[in-house]
Amino acid sequence: MGLSVERISVREQIVSDTNPFPVVTAAPSSTNTAGYNPSISFARTADTSAYNAGDVIGINNAGSPGSAIHSFTSFGPAGGNVIITGADLRIDASSVPAGMTNFRLHLYDASPTAILDNAVWDLPSGDRTAYLGYIDLGTPVDVGSTLFVQFDQINKQLKLASAVTTITPAAHRPAQILAPLFVGETQIGALHRDESKHHYCPRCLSWLYTTSPGLAAMGFLNFRPTMLEDASWVVPFIESQTAEKLPGVVTGAKHSFERWPSPADYGRLMQEYAQAGARPR
Repeated sequence: MGLSVERISVREQIVSDTNPFPVVTAAPSSTNTAGYNPSISFARTADTSAYNAGDVIGINNAGSPGSAIHSFTSFGPAGGNVIITGADLRIDASSVPAGMTNFRLHLYDASPTAILDNAVWDLPSGDRTAYLGYIDLGTPVDVGSTLFVQFDQINKQLKLASAVTTITPAAHRPAQILAPLFVGETQIGALHRDESKHHYCPRCLSWLYTTSPGLAAMGFLNFRPTMLEDASWVVPFIESQTAEKLPGVVTGAKHSFERWPSPADYGRLMQEYAQAGARPR
């Protein structure tokens, strides 16, 4: 298959051999614009310590905790504005440990108060000025011999006080909310489809949760919040199929769709929920 192009114009100027397509290889120095790709790595050897939601993750050698403050060097220009477009986390392990859920990166433009691995993260008054907010990375998934998770289109803007930004990663999700709730086998109900399985209690036939290959690949399941001992923190974020709802049904969801959200909406909705969605207390 061939492609024939008769004419290309840029800003109403014809592109030709004598008038080539303009390509910008570097931004003007006056804009102080550049791309950065900082990374960090740290070792955790023979550590079997249990972690609770909100504990920070740092260096650990055979159960001896080390620092949980990790420095990203060359993160951006001194005093400059930075936009974080994406982030990823790689864990060199072959399977997801029981209870592992989301990871959160807390960002600072100066080293915060010393904190060791497995301690509870806090934002003391002395660290408030240096604190730049956080990024929720998500839950690592098993991709064979490695665990990996990435978060694209973050678009979080920061202003740095120096060329070095330090971060403290911490897990801010329940260590395992399903384990104490479900004991024994569930019963499959509703439509009995392979792409979406609805699990029910075999005794009272109440819906408990729903699984699907797509959700499982991301480390998620569709869980009925009324199964929680304390569901007071649960606030609906989106509602769908409202074209078929009864007139008196009101959920209070922030976003409403007569059918399903379009594929173009999912990235925006997921990013907004990651930043401002309801969290367990």
